Amino acid sequence: SDPGCVRGSSWVQYFFLTAIAWSVCASVTLYEKIVNALKSYGKQDKFYFVKCLAGCWTGPLFMVLATYITQYSLDANLPYVTSTGQLDDDKTVTCWVASPWKWVGFIVPVYLCLLLNLVLFVMIARIIIRAGRSGSSTGHAREFKALLSISTTVGLPWLVSLFMVGPVAQVFQWVFILVTAVQGPTMFVCFVIFQEDVLTNLFGLLGKQPPQALLPPKSKTSKSGASSSGGPKPTATTAVTKKESAADVVNVKKTGIQHTHQAD
Repeated sequence: SDPGCVRGSSWVQYFFLTAIAWSVCASVTLYEKIVNALKSYGKQDKFYFVKCLAGCWTGPLFMVLATYITQYSLDANLPYVTSTGQLDDDKTVTCWVASPWKWVGFIVPVYLCLLLNLVLFVMIARIIIRAGRSGSSTGHAREFKALLSISTTVGLPWLVSLFMVGPVAQVFQWVFILVTAVQGPTMFVCFVIFQEDVLTNLFGLLGKQPPQALLPPKSKTSKSGASSSGGPKPTATTAVTKKESAADVVNVKKTGIQHTHQAD
């Protein structure tokens, strides 16, 4: 194989595997925080991030190294191959992992991870939809925003690759490129722009209040909660009472001093 093909495919294979591995960690975290919240409340694995860090960066590395070493241990142009005409022309050159290494070192691990993410997403979605139905809100903007952000975080757009077969393969290749490319911007919008303080500042620049559909549920009761827990406001009567109390204290002190002088 071409040396550039081997190096480029190795890096792409490695970063694809690490991205999917991190999506599994994100799925497990969301499952523990949403579905298994009662059982996991008060419990914290101090080394959870370290475990994810080690597994997500070293696990894919072993798969890539096994494939890369095999390339130089065989005389044939395997496991990386270069081919042409993949997009119905004779000029397009593609380079990827050959069989059977692509199944062992990429396809099977990726789809096992995506299957796990899909199962966890369905369980998380049930909780979110059930909570939306039991709430007082009639709209579903918050549920849609939550499901959109979670599905993007756990890498569900990668499932589009299942349809890249047959005569519609080229169409779904473009769809796959588009939906996976917007994962980062979608997460930025959902986890940054849609935050209450960010929305308040952005709409404040226009002199408006952010729509309630974009705010978290707690924001609806924050104002009423603050007004109810703030206690009664001071009135003029309260101020007069405080002044009279202060005057009485001063009179008591003066009377005590006079008695002291008389006793002397």
